[in-house]
Amino acid sequence: MKICFATDVNYKNYTDRIKNSSLKFFLDKRLYDYEISYYISTNIIEELIDLDGNNNIKVFDINSLREGKDVSLQFEILPDDPNGIYPSKYPWNIRRFIIEKAAIDGFDYIVYIDADTILKENIESYEIYNQLVSKFENNCVKTNCSIFEYDENSNAEHFQQHGQYIEHLNKKFDKEELNTLDKPCMIFMSDEHKNIIELVNNWHKFTEFGYEKNNGFGYGNNIHANLSFVIPTSNFKLKFDNFPFFANHNSEDRYTYKSDNLVHNEININSSVNYSFNSDYSEIYECYLKNIKHDNINLLEIGISNSFSICNDFFKSLNSLNNNSFLCDPRDFSRTNELLNENNFKVIVDSSNKDENERLLIFQNLHRFLDDDGFYFIEGVKEHDIIIKYLNYQGYNYRLDDNLLLIKNTDSFECQKNNKVKYIEDAPLTFEHYKSEVESTENFSINNNKFADKGFFINLEKSKERLNNVLKQIDDYKIDGLLRFKALTDEMIQFSCTKSHLSIFDLSKKLNLSSIFVAEDDFQISEKLYTSDNIEIDFFKKIEKVKKDLDIVKWDVFLFGCNPKDYLTPVTNNLAIVKNSTGAWAYIIKKRAYEYLLENLHYKKDYIAIDDYLPLLNSKGFVTVTSIPLTIGHAVGYVSTLQPNGPVNYTEWIRGSYQKFLYDDYPYNTFID
Repeated sequence: MKICFATDVNYKNYTDRIKNSSLKFFLDKRLYDYEISYYISTNIIEELIDLDGNNNIKVFDINSLREGKDVSLQFEILPDDPNGIYPSKYPWNIRRFIIEKAAIDGFDYIVYIDADTILKENIESYEIYNQLVSKFENNCVKTNCSIFEYDENSNAEHFQQHGQYIEHLNKKFDKEELNTLDKPCMIFMSDEHKNIIELVNNWHKFTEFGYEKNNGFGYGNNIHANLSFVIPTSNFKLKFDNFPFFANHNSEDRYTYKSDNLVHNEININSSVNYSFNSDYSEIYECYLKNIKHDNINLLEIGISNSFSICNDFFKSLNSLNNNSFLCDPRDFSRTNELLNENNFKVIVDSSNKDENERLLIFQNLHRFLDDDGFYFIEGVKEHDIIIKYLNYQGYNYRLDDNLLLIKNTDSFECQKNNKVKYIEDAPLTFEHYKSEVESTENFSINNNKFADKGFFINLEKSKERLNNVLKQIDDYKIDGLLRFKALTDEMIQFSCTKSHLSIFDLSKKLNLSSIFVAEDDFQISEKLYTSDNIEIDFFKKIEKVKKDLDIVKWDVFLFGCNPKDYLTPVTNNLAIVKNSTGAWAYIIKKRAYEYLLENLHYKKDYIAIDDYLPLLNSKGFVTVTSIPLTIGHAVGYVSTLQPNGPVNYTEWIRGSYQKFLYDDYPYNTFID
């Protein structure tokens, strides 16, 4: 297996960007030590001349690579002045030449990435290499970006001519064979490099066919459409997979016209304004806008389209982003958050004409910037099944009128009005966006007993019942300083939970928090606590005693509850050292301990999950203690999100463990003389 990264990078903005993004992580992580190479094609080779010193990095002039390719030279033009070339005029298929060069040189695993690709945080070189090796599949094209599903009735621009192509080719395709992929990450792999060479030869043929249009039709520059046919005709398969890098698009890099007629000062809008609409837009839109009574309404338009930004002066004037048009890719979470910052909008309009999969991603990203009483419009909705299913599942109010989808911004969760709880979304990617939310939250406390700097509970967006139960407990047990942390997922399902805990640790480290409370959304507090002699213990009174002991005992991790797997060693009548247990549904951890876990917990190598590692810290120079008795338990009746085999009830199992590993040795419930 010979691995090669590849990037087509033209014009100075992108030659500068690659040095600070994809090429930087290649060099910083010394991937060349694993005999991995990096091939780059460019139209300004002089900007990358400083890379000559590394034998694993090779830079090629794009025009030299396509010498003799007359159709490419005629149609895939790279003008001296790039202004206005992005996005529609840029020859996206031109990347095939650097992929071809790598294949000709014997590489059979070619990772094509955009110039602005960056690595995921906290990943080592050997992990990158091992992941690449483990994901190899013969004759396969993989991506960690969008896959666009083919539908013969689709009017999407990358599928609308497929009927003519199929008839011309006189070839039958299975529906899923014609799926295609987004541009930022394309990974080509085969047992033999000659198979990738053959794939690129087909790519040449389809691209040239599309440009020449000798049969009266052709996709030309549409890379998605071309690859839809290139992949199956080359006997390759398209698959989605996770890779440790992602595109981090920067809108200022793009050589996009910022025309003066798209820049205006804000004006007051009232019912006297004369609105004009194209004939295919709904009356509901017109009626809503005509009845706006706000002054200086905040409006965000996604995509620049003739229907509004150019035809209607009021739209041009309502842009609230410091008089700049919104030109970044709204699918890029980190860049969007950086650009929009704390802005909220009364109206968000998606006029991007994207595939419905992309428009759903855009909605999921941008909906949080909508005011509570705002409206989200999606124009020109020709295919809406995926979006409608999502809206129904999440409980949004919407109306579909002709080709216009209007979504009213109502909360998915009934109890979300609880003003004690703040919500952290898309956790590891939007640090600046939610930093102020965390910092402005009060200390974590129960019934005015401060236990930690901040508190977090992990909750999947779909787990509404669990969320409501947490919010009820916040009120019932006087909990302050607890934030909802949107649960993360992973292709390795069993790692998902631990991944969320680690992400909270990473956030806490960035905020320099000395101690944090972490809970899963299935924790359960009861007014009366269980003991072996069935004497009822009041939760609030026990919590006060636990807090006093924690103030005088040395500890690094405190478990409000666990399922012991070995004998507990009492240190007070309220605390015991726990060296082996399972369960991480509610605990406090200090900075020294969570920093250690960030450095040393590698579940995908040793399969030690967070709940196993917390008691294991006792053997690593830390002290993990739990409460006597269990003060916060595990809820009954929820289906496990990791092993969904019906509702769970661990209560008797946990009580039996406490009996075996604690109470049997202390029959009078006196643990310290």
